[in-house]
Amino acid sequence: MMLVFVLVLLVIAAAFFFAYRKPAPDPPAKVLTRTDGPVANHPAYEIRDVTGHLTHPSTGQGVFVVRGTVANVGKGPSGGIRIQAALLGADNQAITQGETFAGNTIDESLLPHMYRVRIEEFLGLRYGEGNVNRDIPPGGSLPFMVVFFAPPSGVESFSVKAMDAEKDGNALPSDGHVEGMHSSVPVTIPLN
Repeated sequence: MMLVFVLVLLVIAAAFFFAYRKPAPDPPAKVLTRTDGPVANHPAYEIRDVTGHLTHPSTGQGVFVVRGTVANVGKGPSGGIRIQAALLGADNQAITQGETFAGNTIDESLLPHMYRVRIEEFLGLRYGEGNVNRDIPPGGSLPFMVVFFAPPSGVESFSVKAMDAEKDGNALPSDGHVEGMHSSVPVTIPLN
């Protein structure tokens, strides 16, 4: 009888043990860190084949024209490229600056016959002529042109920089920095 009593107590104790025990915590999950993948898929820009020269249209007002090509040398597509150019003095300080969008160029033989407003309007087309400045794949390139009207005297060189175009097309802040914006290293070209 005693043996039956001990077995009943063991069964009751086992029932309480399994009914009220806390489950064991799950083992910690393994943290997997990927180190072999690409760092970032974003565009990066390179300025190529830049030229700049002063012309004298028939209006008598001098015009400084900067032309070149910008390439997306990054690992991701670009939603648009903005070009910023500056005319520099002897101390490499900007005398004046101008901005335009890539994909817009005008035949220079037409410049003397166009009004300034039309030139600025055309070069300011956000998506470029034929929407070419919308989706630029890695390796893709676009021509660009920046026109300075009545450039000041004392211009010794000019610089050109490419950057992401803002989606709304508004002007950049005065420091040229927008969070998350990618840009090229400025290219400076002496005139002499």
